[in-house]
Amino acid sequence: MQSSRVIVVDDEPGYAELIADRFDRAEGVSVLATVTDPDEVLDYLEDEASDVDCIVSDYDMPETDGLELNAEVQEVAPGVEFVLYTAYLDEELAAEAEQGGVTECFRKDGGRPQFQRLLDTVRAAGGAGGRGTEERGAG
Repeated sequence: MQSSRVIVVDDEPGYAELIADRFDRAEGVSVLATVTDPDEVLDYLEDEASDVDCIVSDYDMPETDGLELNAEVQEVAPGVEFVLYTAYLDEELAAEAEQGGVTECFRKDGGRPQFQRLLDTVRAAGGAGGRGTEERGAG
């Protein structure tokens, strides 16, 4: 099975690693990196955009937010899917995210069904062209 290659972005390192570990245990997802600084995502994409299928990002971060990061990602790597995974999801944010081209939004506190939907979305981002890797950076 081909894997969707994903970067996990969250300013809380423990949470980023938790999500990455859950993805690592799931079939069909390869975590390329976990980062706490959104600028690291842009640096990674400038060098390796063709290796990334999807970015799963928190919304509320100190220097930026997930919507701003999505806009920057789309400039550097327009084909990369972008998923918000946040505790702050409401209808207004969801509408703004949709207008900004975010692939999908999920609540962090949505439990197992919500995580399963997130996982399915990340897997789908890999499409037929995905290829697995076991590399993961720290951030």
